[in-house]
Amino acid sequence: MDKRLLCKLHLLLGQLNQGRDTLAAMKEDCSMEEWQCEVTKIMPQKVEAQEIVGRFTEDYIKGMTQRVKNRKKLRLRKRRQLESAKEEEEAMMRRRSQKHKTIDEHRSAESKAEQERKQDGELQKEIDNTLSEVRRKKKEMSQQQNLHRALRKLRQIRHSENRVTVTAEDHGRFEQGMKQVEEFVQQRSLMYREEERTMQVMLEGERDEQQALEDERTRRKRARTEAATLKKNRDILFGEDPGGSEGGLPINPFYQRGAENLQAFIEIRKQWDVHLTANSSEGSMVPLGWVAPVPPSSNKWKIALSDVQ
Repeated sequence: MDKRLLCKLHLLLGQLNQGRDTLAAMKEDCSMEEWQCEVTKIMPQKVEAQEIVGRFTEDYIKGMTQRVKNRKKLRLRKRRQLESAKEEEEAMMRRRSQKHKTIDEHRSAESKAEQERKQDGELQKEIDNTLSEVRRKKKEMSQQQNLHRALRKLRQIRHSENRVTVTAEDHGRFEQGMKQVEEFVQQRSLMYREEERTMQVMLEGERDEQQALEDERTRRKRARTEAATLKKNRDILFGEDPGGSEGGLPINPFYQRGAENLQAFIEIRKQWDVHLTANSSEGSMVPLGWVAPVPPSSNKWKIALSDVQ
């Protein structure tokens, strides 16, 4: 009802303004009859407008003002509720993202550990397969040594019990032959031990090389992640880097002068050094965190804040 009355009053005021302009144009060159005729045309509109205005008493205007304020408060409360719901949703998304990140890191660590265990198992299997031949030869040499010891002991027992009569010449030939065989077995055993040690060192070196390659891949992946984060922060602070433009970021030419001119380097360094101490009279300490602008930071921002409020 009130809205229709206001619309009708707005329409009547427009018609009255138009009639006033018409009367102002006729004032100089019209007769009294024509003037009265035109006034008579707009009088009903004036009376109707006055009746509508008469309905808007002081109490009515106060009531309407209070209703407008209540509606404004309601809209503001709804806006705050929407903003609160949005902030809560963003916080929930951040928590969910953090949980996903933690889960991914845990899964990545487990996968890496499992991969390392698998690689160690495969490498140990390869070591066992590679060294099996050497170990077999060492086992044969050990059996030969045991056989020679048993043969010497058996000969000593027979000789002590006078079962076999051995001349000094035969005993010398036997001892000489046994000595040659033992030296041969010892040389072979030593050679096989050295061969086993060499292969162990080679296989350990291969394992270390594989671990170094894995560490290098991890380092490169971390470096790419850090570079992407750094680029994102630079884009936030200075805008996206125009790759095809000379000088790259807008701030790069300023610091590039320091690499080309000693005086420029000293000047840039001086501009930074004044912010490294709290006692400097030329600058303030560099803040440890992000510095948010104090609103309003500009006239446009002030107008936008005023419109929102």
